[in-house]
Amino acid sequence: MIKKIISGLMALTLAFPLVACGKDDDDSKTSKKAKADISSSSTIKDSDNEGETKSKDSSNNSVGLSEYITYTSKNGYSMKIPEGWEGTNSSSSGDIISDDLGNNIAFLLTPSNTEFETADESFFRDTYLPGLGGNAKFKSYEEVKIAGRKAHIVRFTNKVLTFEVQQTQAFIDVDGDIFVFTYTDIEGDKPEIFDNAMDSLVIFKK
Repeated sequence: MIKKIISGLMALTLAFPLVACGKDDDDSKTSKKAKADISSSSTIKDSDNEGETKSKDSSNNSVGLSEYITYTSKNGYSMKIPEGWEGTNSSSSGDIISDDLGNNIAFLLTPSNTEFETADESFFRDTYLPGLGGNAKFKSYEEVKIAGRKAHIVRFTNKVLTFEVQQTQAFIDVDGDIFVFTYTDIEGDKPEIFDNAMDSLVIFKK
């Protein structure tokens, strides 16, 4: 239970990753508002969120995983998540989807900025991760395409109290905004959940 609580706090913290990276005042204010929006809605259940749907998908072929469902968010995207995961936080700019153990995928929509537009491996390794507070340890970086759009994937370990978890973040350029997906893997043994979510990601933001 303690891991689940800590994981939830980490998801909320890491859902706002660019705030500590020297953004300009307007972007910082927007991100702080987004943080307040998500924090104030922390008790909202998925069944209460108009515009979010889940449907079964038995076509998933990932070995060793349970049946997947399609999660559709009112924030303009859908992706496959393991059956049994639930959306427990939602606002107009963010979601958190998790299982009983505290594994989760947190989503944030935030405006782009010049740092993101020029970001590369050295930025994420030397500037961004140290800005998270010193407990995040860089593992890998890659620039990829996700849902047909330019994206950065950063993998790292993070620690709260005595618990070390594996985390992966995807930063996706979406028409002047950044879609940020943060995956927290409590035991570090299910990286395929994030890979499957990103491989299946559909963005239909207007």
